[in-house]
Amino acid sequence: MQYQKNEIPIIEDDSNTTIYKIPQFVVDNSIILKLPIQYYFKEKPNTIFIPTHLLILSRARGIGIENALIKMDEAARGLRPRRNPISVSRRNDGRYLVLDGNSTTIVAVAAGWRTLPGILDSP
Repeated sequence: MQYQKNEIPIIEDDSNTTIYKIPQFVVDNSIILKLPIQYYFKEKPNTIFIPTHLLILSRARGIGIENALIKMDEAARGLRPRRNPISVSRRNDGRYLVLDGNSTTIVAVAAGWRTLPGILDSP
């Protein structure tokens, strides 16, 4: 399925997904995230780079999204530690369910990032 620029799938239950439309304020403010990805994330062993079009959110919390935008900007400016890669599980359909880092994923998609660093969660 093809998604619009500021949309990302979110899981409704164990098998169905719907579309999460990224709020306009996130899209407008994500312009600050223009540095290379290593300014925002720690390097960890076993990190894989996952195309954002293969990610599915497990939740979306408004305050978490706002905080992710602020924290990512602060990390890039050296005001706080960079975050760990997002945590994901691989689904049978080849996509990845975001277990930890949903708000970060939303902000990254809004900023137009094409990949995100992730760590596969052990089953």
